[in-house]
This record gives sequence, C-alpha cells and structure tokens, in this order.
Amino acid sequence: MENFKRLFGSPGSIVKFPREVIKEAFKNEIITDGEIWMEMLDNRNLSVHTYDEAVFLSLTDKIAQKYYKAIEQVYLYLKKNV
Repeated sequence: MENFKRLFGSPGSIVKFPREVIKEAFKNEIITDGEIWMEMLDNRNLSVHTYDEAVFLSLTDKIAQKYYKAIEQVYLYLKKNV
C-alpha cells in the first residue's frame, strides 16, 4: 500500500490508510470505479481472516469476474502516465 500512497496521493496530501488512498486515487481520476476498489479492500480484509473454503472460492470468482478489470484499468493508467 505504501507504493500506492506515493503514486495516488496528490502533492501535499497525507494519506495514511488504504481507504484514504483509494479516495485520493478516485479524486485524481487514477481509478475510475472507487466503489469496486472499496469492495476489493473489504474482501481483501475478509480473505486474510477466513479459513472457509466457500468464502475463498467466492473471492477468487470475484477477482476473475469483477476485480480484474479495475486492476487492469489502473495498470494501463500507470503504464501510460508513470
């Protein structure tokens, strides 16, 4: 997350927490879907505290079906602009 803080933060902005980083990235038009990134963050937090296979499989499906596009969008932005 530290790398995201450097890339996504506005000059002079102070972002300490992942939610703040996501909000800054959305505000600066680096990410186009802030809600999906918040959902990813929530599910990331869920995934590190669960040992339930059904939850794990549900999360892997979400990565493939929903989150990949959002991650790719940021990748292409960074490839073009950084």
